[in-house]
Amino acid sequence: MTWTARYRELGAEVAASIDPLSGCGRLVVAPSGYGKTRLLRGIADGLTERGIPVTSDPRTAPATPGVILVDDLDRRSDAELDGIVDATRGPSQVVIAATGPRQRRPRLRVATAAI
Repeated sequence: MTWTARYRELGAEVAASIDPLSGCGRLVVAPSGYGKTRLLRGIADGLTERGIPVTSDPRTAPATPGVILVDDLDRRSDAELDGIVDATRGPSQVVIAATGPRQRRPRLRVATAAI
């Protein structure tokens, strides 16, 4: 099995466990180069196959239940992190984010705790 196929398989398994109405997000934490982006792509594919709306920008999230996928959370501006935290407070969106292991910025710690 290729790595790409394995990431799709893992992503589909994670996607199958996600209920957009649950409010329960996921946080993928690993150093650079460990495949966080590939895993998020696999999750997005799995969610799309299930008919669940997926976006990467909290500002464009639909009013219907869906999932916001955020890659490189640790590289987001404070304003973007604030938008992600706001999205976690909504009743119909689940945030799934990938980030590196070092979370020294206060707003980044707030965002990861909110997810």
